[in-house]
Amino acid sequence: MITATVPTNHALLVDRALQQEPEEGSGAHSASEVRPDGNPGYFRVGQATHHSDRLCHLSCRIRICLIPRLLFSHKEAEEELEETITTTTGEKKDCLFASVLSKQLNDHDCTVEFFWSPFLVELKEREGDRAKILHLDNLSTSARFWRGADVMVFNTGHWWTHHGKMRAWDYFQLREELTEEMEPAEAFNKALRTWARWVDRNVDPCRTDVFFHSISPEHKRENLQWCYNQTRPFSDNEGYLQLFPKSMVKLVERTHLKMRAPVRYLNVTKLSEFRRDAHTGVYTKRQGKFLTPEQRK
Repeated sequence: MITATVPTNHALLVDRALQQEPEEGSGAHSASEVRPDGNPGYFRVGQATHHSDRLCHLSCRIRICLIPRLLFSHKEAEEELEETITTTTGEKKDCLFASVLSKQLNDHDCTVEFFWSPFLVELKEREGDRAKILHLDNLSTSARFWRGADVMVFNTGHWWTHHGKMRAWDYFQLREELTEEMEPAEAFNKALRTWARWVDRNVDPCRTDVFFHSISPEHKRENLQWCYNQTRPFSDNEGYLQLFPKSMVKLVERTHLKMRAPVRYLNVTKLSEFRRDAHTGVYTKRQGKFLTPEQRK
């Protein structure tokens, strides 16, 4: 199995799997077995999982589109590529499989999965008053699907900074104690520690590569980082404006340093600022139609 997550680091995971030479006796397919078009490269047997929010969702879609083009001819990929989404009980689990993947990659025991988990810990609705409780010491219910993947990509961040009606939770819960008063940064830290403990206890670093990538920068008029029609690349001389709370960035970096399992930190935040015009928000669809130039502004 191969599980890819991310919000992001698109070609990195795919390229890594394709460029390694198969070990003798490993059972991996040779280039001639995998690539009918004769191009070099081999796809390692495995599973990739993505655990994250919308950013990782988009990255997973991109990888899904890349894989058939790496394994098969472009014509075949274009003709057979179509998307299906399945949902499992209790947790939104988008399995973005192209038909060519589900048909052909099963021969190589390869899967790519996306798990919607913007907090990585469990968000649960209480019976009765339907209050939304964020359980800081319990991982997302989708964690039962994570074990055994060859590649895992995690992301969390933006959803912890939402306020007012945008906030997804009503209460935090740690063990049996409910509270509304905890600072989001403190809750974020406790959730990260819960995630880190799970990785340390359940991931075999000899088999599984774990990635955690940083958040994407926000692009809003009010923060002077609007992305529409920004065609001039950002330069280091302009000074980088870090809008996401620095304390929360430090918590992520500190958590990784304390973990026993090696986690590769993919810091894409500043990198994303160099081409703000590539932000997907201005290329989205509403009611099946692309935004007009006026709507993009």
